Amino acid sequence: ASMGVLELQLGNYEKAVGFFEESKQLAEESGDKRGIISNLHNIGYVHMRQGNYTEAIEDYGKTIEILEELNDRQEIAGCILNLGIIYQNQGNYARAIENYQEAQGLYEEFGEKEGASMCMNNIGLIHQHQGNYPLALEYIKKSLAIKEETGNKRGISSCMMNMGGIYMHLENYLEALRYFQNSMEILEQLQDKSGISNCLMDMGSAYRKMGEPQQALELFSKSLAIEEELGDRAGISSI
Repeated sequence: ASMGVLELQLGNYEKAVGFFEESKQLAEESGDKRGIISNLHNIGYVHMRQGNYTEAIEDYGKTIEILEELNDRQEIAGCILNLGIIYQNQGNYARAIENYQEAQGLYEEFGEKEGASMCMNNIGLIHQHQGNYPLALEYIKKSLAIKEETGNKRGISSCMMNMGGIYMHLENYLEALRYFQNSMEILEQLQDKSGISNCLMDMGSAYRKMGEPQQALELFSKSLAIEEELGDRAGISSI
């Protein structure tokens, strides 16, 4: 399995699956349920990364069946969360929300706050995508409250960026700026240059919408300077 993990890190998905399948077969022969679970989970993850969603759903379904035999509810929650991500990627939002809510309930049951927060954030992003902004804000605010409680700075910054994005859609640009600026302060503490660049872009967009092109241009220029420093061609082309 360790060879599979290495190939996965290198992006050699087919080779990784081959190693995981081989390892899973050995685990099946020796009756090692934990080994079967670990390899099935890894195979599902690779299929998800490849966009082979039907296969990934099947892999996670099999994993959950064995986990239920072992009554391992924490691992089940992780698989259900991944299924939610797959359904979200497929555009099957109702099914995704169903999975996120189920995973959230399990995480809350055993006090796994970060897992519950992730589920809330993802539900919020689906509501944002569907244009249901008040509900999106409600979920992302709940997620943010947990991130603040656990002191997850990167998570706080991400939630604030999401909140800013929702306020942009609501055309409440001053509130959007407030969240972008709060996010920026955290990103500066984390020295996350790529995140800072994205934040500057979003702030520039807010000022442009507010009819302040000079301020917008200054922020776009700062973002461009960071992207050039990082050598991010994709980022530069989007500015």
